[in-house]
Amino acid sequence: MNLIKSKLTKKRFGYYPYQLSKGSHKKILIGCKSCGKLREVEYKQCKELCWECMIKKRKHKTYNCKICGKKISYPAGRKGQGRCITCSNKSRKGIKKPKLSKLWKTKNPFKGKHHTKEAKEKISLSNGGTGIPYENIGYSGIFYKLRKSIRERDNYICQVCGKTQKQNKKALSVHHIDYDKKNCKEINLISLCRSCHVKTNGNREVWLLYFKDIIKNR
Repeated sequence: MNLIKSKLTKKRFGYYPYQLSKGSHKKILIGCKSCGKLREVEYKQCKELCWECMIKKRKHKTYNCKICGKKISYPAGRKGQGRCITCSNKSRKGIKKPKLSKLWKTKNPFKGKHHTKEAKEKISLSNGGTGIPYENIGYSGIFYKLRKSIRERDNYICQVCGKTQKQNKKALSVHHIDYDKKNCKEINLISLCRSCHVKTNGNREVWLLYFKDIIKNR
């Protein structure tokens, strides 16, 4: 039985299947061997059965739990320990997981070590800073008072991506446009989400021009 429909492929695509090479990606019309359904397939990947018939004929080996004999999933039986969820939970009883604090104390490779001044400068420069370590410290008290009013001014929307504060599920951070933390004028402040605020650490000159244009157009 010839499953490849050569005349129909000529009508639809304008070429016969025998004109194509074996590794061709061009489409042809082929019928399923079991259900006879016509389908468009690449000539390289033409098979006798359609995808639905292939799934029906597939027969996976069934696996049962070693302890209680219940049916379990294919990956749990093939790659796992061969137990159901209830039996595996019973075997885990009495075994306490170590706390994160203990793991951090034992497996922390940087325990008891400190960054040098040169390393701190390199970290700040790589993050787009000026080379002064711990630049993020030193905000004035006025800045913390103005943050709420600037978020209200921007309608609790990030001025780069347009996401709201509810969508981010976190309070919007307020960014200094000229990167001067002492300059806390309302014209110099803009509300951003945390992901966009991280992006502004690099290419500072570009971001400065971008935010100035936003404020001018208001």
